[in-house]
Amino acid sequence: MNVMSEEALADSSLSSPVEVLLQSQKLAAAKVRKRKEVMLAAGVLVVPTFMTLLAFASLFWRPLTLIDLASFMVFYGLTSLGVTMGYHRLLTHNSFKCSEGVKWFFTVAAAMSVQGPAIWWVAHHRKHHIFSDKGQDVHSPHFFLKEEQTREPGDLGKMGFVRGFLHAHLGWMLEGQPTSAKKYAGALFNDRGIQVIDRLYFLWVILSFVLPVVFALGLSFLLPLFSGLLSGQSFALGLSGAFQAAKSGAVSVALGGLLWGGFVRVFALHHATWSVNSVCHLFGKRPFATNDASRNNAMVALLTAGEGWHNGHHAFPASARHGLLKGQIDLTWICIKCFEKIGLAWAVKTPSELEIQELMQRP
Repeated sequence: MNVMSEEALADSSLSSPVEVLLQSQKLAAAKVRKRKEVMLAAGVLVVPTFMTLLAFASLFWRPLTLIDLASFMVFYGLTSLGVTMGYHRLLTHNSFKCSEGVKWFFTVAAAMSVQGPAIWWVAHHRKHHIFSDKGQDVHSPHFFLKEEQTREPGDLGKMGFVRGFLHAHLGWMLEGQPTSAKKYAGALFNDRGIQVIDRLYFLWVILSFVLPVVFALGLSFLLPLFSGLLSGQSFALGLSGAFQAAKSGAVSVALGGLLWGGFVRVFALHHATWSVNSVCHLFGKRPFATNDASRNNAMVALLTAGEGWHNGHHAFPASARHGLLKGQIDLTWICIKCFEKIGLAWAVKTPSELEIQELMQRP
């Protein structure tokens, strides 16, 4: 989205009244889009936060169950891989190729993370790489530093450090900074499948909260059924018992699925993903020489299926593997390799050992 400055309207080159009117209309439309983006971002921040607090408050009268935990873990894993494997390594960096069906599956899974439509996400991330930790980087903690200043955390000062962290983590979304989707993600406008998925974005958001409820209710039926069968009950008797068990606790189970598999999971994954922007540009090691402040952070990598090996990613953006060094566990890379083994992914890009060594910083 390009937001034209008001000064442009007064530019002498806009001599025709028709041109001035058209530019004025474009400016007005851009302001409306910006306002909508900021309002949506505020909703994405506030609602999951409030519902997560409600989920923890509910523990005083409703204990956390194994079904709640299963709902959280299954949908956290699914949507996390959607973001890392679909939005990030596939659509943004083209680090591997796959069938249309696989691409659509992971794009929908990513949309269910409630982090924005695919093209919007890709455009912002590509812009981040082009201007990493410079003035036009939309979510850099170093956004207010001058070009000639270094990007070390100590250079920010105490208040600047807090200001930069909050901006990179979530503040940038509330500012509605313009990013042209056609400029940074133009090719995706020619991908009809991605276009359809983006147009149905709010359907995937709704499913993101409905499916955990269905999953939890399904488990509340299947677990008693299998338990009964394993204890020697007949199938008919086990089926009847499972139905009664599921029916009696349906409301509580559905609520748990919605809260823990829905809102708490969205809240947790949001902050894990946003930590790549904030934490991984302030805390961690820099084994590779890059022109930014990207850092490797093992805790963030654990929470984001390997995205926390951010310095390695910025050193080799097109690499399907982010955990490039020994001991760096990269769950997304493991999944991509598994897909490659069974023929569902190919043309997987990784740097050679020589390329890795060439960018390593020497002590």
